[in-house]
Amino acid sequence: MQPVIRPTVRVILIDESSRVLMFRHEGVFRTGGLDGHALWALPGGGLEPGEEYLTAAARELWEETGLTGVTIGPCVWLRDHVFEWNGHVFDARERYHVCCLPHFQIDTSNQSQEELREMTDHRWWTLDEIEAAVDEVFVPRDLAMHLASILRGEYPDEPLRIGI
Repeated sequence: MQPVIRPTVRVILIDESSRVLMFRHEGVFRTGGLDGHALWALPGGGLEPGEEYLTAAARELWEETGLTGVTIGPCVWLRDHVFEWNGHVFDARERYHVCCLPHFQIDTSNQSQEELREMTDHRWWTLDEIEAAVDEVFVPRDLAMHLASILRGEYPDEPLRIGI
């Protein structure tokens, strides 16, 4: 089956305590040996037809967190990966943008029924907690390694291509 190209945007939401917001996805993705396993991913999703990345990032933040009116910062990472979701194979072309803001309470009332079923939890993680969570799966898998410099405010001049 030929994968469908899926332009995707994700947002690295960082609060004033250097914690990163992530959502737990339960058993819906099949990728890289993780068939049916729960994983933690940054907020975001696929672009709608004709939508720009920053517009999609703002829309996804509103849908998944209730957040509006924030300044979304630079793209710091690029990642391509193939996965199966709901019986379809996608080739995701992800862009990761940074957004620093004060801690806030997540509002899930804008999530679709599908998101409410699949995104079973959310949590603000510190880098130390991510590194210590050996029983959890984070996407991207090398998140902790790449996140350290971002949390220090060190953004690359050009987005880095990262692994799965």
